[in-house]
Amino acid sequence: MQPYKDYSGRDKLMEMRTDAIVPGLRVLLVDQWVETGGTMRAAIRMVEEQGGVVAGVAAICVEDSEGGQWLKRNYKWSHCVPPHLMPQFNAHYLDSFQAFEAKRGLQ
Repeated sequence: MQPYKDYSGRDKLMEMRTDAIVPGLRVLLVDQWVETGGTMRAAIRMVEEQGGVVAGVAAICVEDSEGGQWLKRNYKWSHCVPPHLMPQFNAHYLDSFQAFEAKRGLQ
């Protein structure tokens, strides 16, 4: 079991089968979004404590938060956000949302 805080600051507990990882097993960790990195760090700790090797991390977006930067410095990683859109993803608001808001009269 691995305690961690999620992106909203809530305390959570991650669990995994103790026979799921054998020493030396290479593991690709996948999450939909890495915002603060708390969930991914917990998963990394559990894999490494079992003797596994984190081969890499994949997500739709790995934000440039402190946790995201730590992840990018310490592990191979990949996401599908083009560099020119990264500031918008970090701000949690895409410029393209304005078109939807205008249609709904929210501007």
